[in-house]
Amino acid sequence: ENIREYSGFENAITVQKLDTSSGTLAISNVTFKNNSGEAVIRSSGTVTLSSVTFNGNSAGVDVANDGTLDIEGTTTTLEKGITGAGNTRISSGTLINVTGSTIRQTSIEVAGALINENENAKAIEATDRIDVEETGYIETNASAIGAASGIANEGTVTFTGGTNTNKMRGSGDLLIEGEVENAADIEQNRVEVRSGKLINDESKTVTTEEVENKAEIVNIGIIEASAITNK
Repeated sequence: ENIREYSGFENAITVQKLDTSSGTLAISNVTFKNNSGEAVIRSSGTVTLSSVTFNGNSAGVDVANDGTLDIEGTTTTLEKGITGAGNTRISSGTLINVTGSTIRQTSIEVAGALINENENAKAIEATDRIDVEETGYIETNASAIGAASGIANEGTVTFTGGTNTNKMRGSGDLLIEGEVENAADIEQNRVEVRSGKLINDESKTVTTEEVENKAEIVNIGIIEASAITNK
């Protein structure tokens, strides 16, 4: 299929739902409204979204992606979320707020910012893995994120509460801003408990260069750190 491009709409005009089976689709500065059916965008090819808004659609999901989905631009606003067996990448400089929606993919790569304020729903889910790059940032309730093969964090992950069941590895930072129970092994460069409480379960190991505790840590398992500071 030929490359198709929808871009440059200053006033974020209304666009009808789109489908690409194996081609490349680039969409920027567009608002999708009043679409019904299973999905607003259905793709098994490559789709790039840049500063796109989904608003007022009765469709089941915003994007049914079985291919490659790249999200660029400053802000893309999801209404119902992203599902499918594809891969989603959030580029550096891009902010995605998934509160009220979901992202469920085979893999999710985060080089920008991914914010989730849902406390209970599994809003961010990968059947394989989640990769947080050096410029990447995820902020979520720990119970609302899941990756079958774990989270590879080279950037920053902030848990605002809940229970972490994801193995974490990488040279990134883990920040705690709420009461968080850890039920998985963690290997990170730095762990900072900013507020609330970190409860490390029995038989779970947290391995890090530095633990900075500004609140409370309840350790029933093992914490291996080169330095532990209490402030």
